[in-house]
Amino acid sequence: MHKQKYFSANSVISTVSWLIVSMMIASILLMTFFLSVIDNQSKTDMHNRIDAATKHESARLKDLSYEYSNWNLAYQKTIVENDVDWIDKTYRDYLADYYQFDLIILIRADKSVEVLGGTNPNAEKYAQGILQSPSIQLKIKLAHAKSDKYIGRIFTTKINGVPFIMSADPFTDEETKAVFDGSILIFARQLDDDLLQKLSKDYDLPKIYVDNTSQSFDGFLYIHNLMGDPISLISWNMTRTVTSYVPYLAIFLVGLLCIALLIVRTVLRTDLKNRSSYEDELYSAATTDPLTNAYNKRYLTSYARHQLKLYEKRNKDLSILTLDIDHFKSINDTYGHHIGDKALVHFCDICNKNLRDIDVFGRIGGEEFAIILPGAELEDATIIAERIRTDLNKTPLDVGPALVTITVSIGVTTRRNGISFEDLLREADEAMYQAKESGRNQVVSYKG
Repeated sequence: MHKQKYFSANSVISTVSWLIVSMMIASILLMTFFLSVIDNQSKTDMHNRIDAATKHESARLKDLSYEYSNWNLAYQKTIVENDVDWIDKTYRDYLADYYQFDLIILIRADKSVEVLGGTNPNAEKYAQGILQSPSIQLKIKLAHAKSDKYIGRIFTTKINGVPFIMSADPFTDEETKAVFDGSILIFARQLDDDLLQKLSKDYDLPKIYVDNTSQSFDGFLYIHNLMGDPISLISWNMTRTVTSYVPYLAIFLVGLLCIALLIVRTVLRTDLKNRSSYEDELYSAATTDPLTNAYNKRYLTSYARHQLKLYEKRNKDLSILTLDIDHFKSINDTYGHHIGDKALVHFCDICNKNLRDIDVFGRIGGEEFAIILPGAELEDATIIAERIRTDLNKTPLDVGPALVTITVSIGVTTRRNGISFEDLLREADEAMYQAKESGRNQVVSYKG
């Protein structure tokens, strides 16, 4: 079949278009990659900042706890004397209000619990449940054993299911650091939205959530109880460069891409349109008959030789018809050559109407034609030939004042192993001439 010796217009346009699209996609992917790297680094930095903020707050709470639990006067006024005025002034009026403690609780040596102060309206309820905390139970046990283990350790515990960050240290002697009687002073802040919003504001952090399971998040940090077990989770979302800028960047680049493609395709299509048209004209002129648009003898011969080799290798059938219009010279002499040309075109239209898509129809002489029938046995080829002959008889050519009935003589032959195209064509010609000698307007198969 037709083989191009150079690139067609469509192939050039497609290649350039795909090249531009590929470059644009590569650019978007590259920018997305670098922005993702920046986002990942920002994610790590944010985790470190929030971790540092929580540690800084814990350090402040640790210092305050040490200041009062390691103050002999506080022990004297709180435990020994139970000075209510001093307790209210110090814990309730000053510490709870100034440092915004939700709970300031005293656990005496006999494990009785007292609320010394706090801004939380449910302080008494939480005080009743504080002894259920494993961390507090361990603190009490260590205080009674006069152990200094975990003194100064800030931890998180849950009271009635609510997380609190707290210090819980026994009263100790200023000089010797020895534990007095096992009484414990507790400062606690509820780990709620108010505390986390304050943390976000003070340290310029994104909004932080505690134990949030209703939505996805970009980062998280576990907070632990006294024994180091994770007990709650704080999480946060942050503005991501990729999701913030890539969509707009992609829209801009896609718009730029569309404009570039439109310009390039318009220029190339305009520039290559004439070449593509000329290419088609050259191919048509080289392979087809200009009057009937049937393939010419040169192309038909080349195609038939190739198909014959292919079907012989596959051991499949291939048949050939030769067709000669009866009394064509008489039509020319009677009606003129222009009617003769119309008769040829009319004949070709009838033939093409009765052929399959895989059949190849060509003109090999003045009024002589040939048809290649791939995959057709002799019987199938004869049926096709008879169909053409019958349809031609039923469809006369309208030449104005008269109807001209055209008939055709057809010879049929089929492939045999080792036979050449020239020999097949000769056999079909012999059968066709036998049809003419037998009275014309008939189909004859080659008998061999």
